[in-house]
Amino acid sequence: MDFTQVMGLLKNASLYDLYRLQVALKNQMEDPEKIHQARHSFAVGDMVSYFNGRTNSLSQGLVLEKNLKKAVIKDVVDNGTWSLPYCMINLSGKDSDIKSQGREKLSKNNLKVGDLVGFDYEGKNYSGVVSKLNFKTVSLSTRDSKNYRVPYGMLFKIMEGECEQAVQGDWVLIEG
Repeated sequence: MDFTQVMGLLKNASLYDLYRLQVALKNQMEDPEKIHQARHSFAVGDMVSYFNGRTNSLSQGLVLEKNLKKAVIKDVVDNGTWSLPYCMINLSGKDSDIKSQGREKLSKNNLKVGDLVGFDYEGKNYSGVVSKLNFKTVSLSTRDSKNYRVPYGMLFKIMEGECEQAVQGDWVLIEG
């Protein structure tokens, strides 16, 4: 499924449309047959990827146990143990990124923790790594350990090769 295309369709949906879709999705995620298929598609001890809503990205974990409706997973990065519903586990290895389309402003759906972003403030370009996705802003850290909270509308994505460290330690955007 192309999540970018789905998000494009949802932009014009009314709140009622979104609610109705939420109810239909919940019914599908709680379908006993789908849960049964998911539960039997991997084993205890397997490495799986799951969607982490906090970072808006896929995380990796080791399956510790499988219960009727959830699996217990130990995250390989934070070593946390999580009880996750089977619908959160990416069993088919699908890409979960939602890309911005053209000149579209970035949103919480387009970014994930760890992304490199930039913003312009008073004529100077700044860039840093996303550390947290807030409701209206992004928390980010620059190479010189400065922290900023920037509205989504002011941000632009930066590719790793487009940045270099300036003498003062600030990151600057190199026109590509």
